[in-house]
Amino acid sequence: MVFAFIMTLGRNIGSSNRWRLLVLALAAFGVSAHVDYGGGDYHYYWDYDFPPYPPFAPYLPVRPNYPGGPPMPPSIPPRPPSPPPLLEYQTIHTSMATDMCVSVGAPLFGRNIRLIQMPCDAKDASQSFVFYHVGGGYYRIMPSIRKQKFCWTASDTAPDDRARVFLERCSDGGNATQEFFINPIPQSTGWEIKPRTDLRLCLDVTSASEAAGAVLQLSLCLGQLYTYEQRFELPNFNPARLVQPQKVVTSTGAKCITLPTGGGNNLFEQYDCDADTQRINSFIFLSTGGGFYRIVTTSDMRKCWTVGGPDPSANRIRLTLEDCINTASNQQFMLVAQEGGWILKTKYNLDRCVDVQWASHSDGAPIWIYFCNLTPAQRFLLPGFEPVLQQFVFASNSSSRTSCVDYAPQKPVKDLDNVHRLFFNNLEAYLLQTGPCNSSAGSQTFFLIRASGKLSGPYYRILSGSDFRKCWSVPVEVGNPRQMNSTSGYTGLSPVALVECNESDIAQEFVLLQDYVAATGWVLYSRLLPGKCLANTRGLTAFENCKAGKPSQALRLPGFNP
Repeated sequence: MVFAFIMTLGRNIGSSNRWRLLVLALAAFGVSAHVDYGGGDYHYYWDYDFPPYPPFAPYLPVRPNYPGGPPMPPSIPPRPPSPPPLLEYQTIHTSMATDMCVSVGAPLFGRNIRLIQMPCDAKDASQSFVFYHVGGGYYRIMPSIRKQKFCWTASDTAPDDRARVFLERCSDGGNATQEFFINPIPQSTGWEIKPRTDLRLCLDVTSASEAAGAVLQLSLCLGQLYTYEQRFELPNFNPARLVQPQKVVTSTGAKCITLPTGGGNNLFEQYDCDADTQRINSFIFLSTGGGFYRIVTTSDMRKCWTVGGPDPSANRIRLTLEDCINTASNQQFMLVAQEGGWILKTKYNLDRCVDVQWASHSDGAPIWIYFCNLTPAQRFLLPGFEPVLQQFVFASNSSSRTSCVDYAPQKPVKDLDNVHRLFFNNLEAYLLQTGPCNSSAGSQTFFLIRASGKLSGPYYRILSGSDFRKCWSVPVEVGNPRQMNSTSGYTGLSPVALVECNESDIAQEFVLLQDYVAATGWVLYSRLLPGKCLANTRGLTAFENCKAGKPSQALRLPGFNP
């Protein structure tokens, strides 16, 4: 009873020093207490079989500072220098016949020029390609003979048809039809090549032909069969020379998630980032769609972060490194921005997060999976992280002219200041408008992540691709409709703006559903505004009453894979 009274008293004492004195007093009686940082309940050590919880160091949240991530303590290594932007003189071998290579079908490039397989010839410039990393494992592939002038381009064709890959002049900036995911095939030396526009498709040799001149096409991936017509060898391809190596830094101890080497140990722990160079602490994040990533080592892209055990949904499951299985949900993690860092949630259970055991500051502390609780032990810094970014495209009635969501278009809408004053008067907000699509414009690219709450459901949060501190938001308090009508003509609308991110604000959560009526892609809904759909209204991006098949509400999301 005395101990219970002391525990109750300690719960109500605000001073951390007094609480430590209480713990010392308990220790004098041969009793120790533990704070379970996940649930907030107090437990005695004889209840559980795990090491004591270390003294908790105060955590001061920091704001993000894109692109290098949040301000970092001195012990965290700075962002490494960027690797060379291009990987040149790459040959791509097909697997249908001995010594066959991918080749450009003709010396003059254009929409009718396709890729074919021909006998490999080191002197044939048409068999040499340049790789440019876009982000998340996506690449542009360009013939060396016209470097950076023409790009592999995927045709827009239904997945049950045989889609073409042809050469077209490279776009200025990003273009989803000119981006390809180069996926390592597990337990082999081969690779799959998939178009970003539809990851269900794979590059293959038509009719599994062994003949010279056989055309390459895109057809439905054959899954785990990894048949030879969809398997390619890249003898000189080393992504670590092209992709920014990624450190995963703990918020609690400013240490790196690390794989100790030797003894066959495949369990992740935390260590100083610049300690033993034999340890593995550099990784590559490969996008698998919908905000999820596979995390592989720079030394072996066929080894993945894995949550193992008979019941991976259980708490306190160690994080390990295992052979990759492309369809395994226990090898995919969702990134959620939170208080200047990132939370890594498991795909198979979004209520489980990567966690530093007991928020330890010590070298060798295990990395495991724990139920998500938004504590510093689950917040990680990713210096130099390069996510896959997304454009939001509206098509006109003719479908020949498009416009993109843009927070800084060259021609702002009229009465912009008035709209801002009525809806976001007390906030630093950048109203979302639309402008001619320009794939190189940073104001038109965004980063989609799942909502961070336990009941995240299908909700997305949409961050600025140039500043991860800013999120899409609808106004919580709607302006005066009469005043809106008389001043700007935007009555009945709820405009969208970029504001400071707030993980608990449902005004910053949205739902994406495929639009089967208009057959043009997607419709975006706001969680806060039921029955409202995102629309392009005279240059202003705003929510209005949903209407099935309305062209101004039809979105295209090039390269989006939910």
